[in-house]
Amino acid sequence: MIQNHEIIKRLIQDAFISIPYQTESAHAILLKENDPQASLSKVYIENVPKEAVLIHMDQIPPPECLRENYRKRCDYTLVTQDCILFMEMKSSAKTSRENEIIQQFKGADAVLEFIAAASRNFLGEGSWRTRTRKYIIFVGGVEKRPTKIKKLATPSSIDSPAYLHVHDRKSITFHELSNRA
Repeated sequence: MIQNHEIIKRLIQDAFISIPYQTESAHAILLKENDPQASLSKVYIENVPKEAVLIHMDQIPPPECLRENYRKRCDYTLVTQDCILFMEMKSSAKTSRENEIIQQFKGADAVLEFIAAASRNFLGEGSWRTRTRKYIIFVGGVEKRPTKIKKLATPSSIDSPAYLHVHDRKSITFHELSNRA
């Protein structure tokens, strides 16, 4: 049986994926916003499982056959053996419309389902339906308070994502994201 992270590496071109890099103490990934005017330009996620794969969803060209409002995707999707984290980076909560971000999450979810279907059809393997899916919006800004992730009464969902305010904090752990969002 092929591991799901190996399936992703087989099906998606290298330019659209990243694997965790080794730091002094653990594996980590870097999320980057390419817009030079963005106040939130980087988020480091530490202690990422080494078999994880980060998919750069917003860099994958959308299918031309879809109408414009169905082509959007969130910035990143992190696939691990236990969960899938859909992540969007925004400079400010004030400039971000939640319904547009939800459309981006739905678009990324559709891309991931396409990858799973291609895997089943071409490799005879691959289903991520049983994994916990979490939807996280990283929000930057000028405030200088510590980052907090409030424990939600219900887990984040595609229609009710978790907001994570990131101001001066340079990194967050995978455990914080996967257990609290």
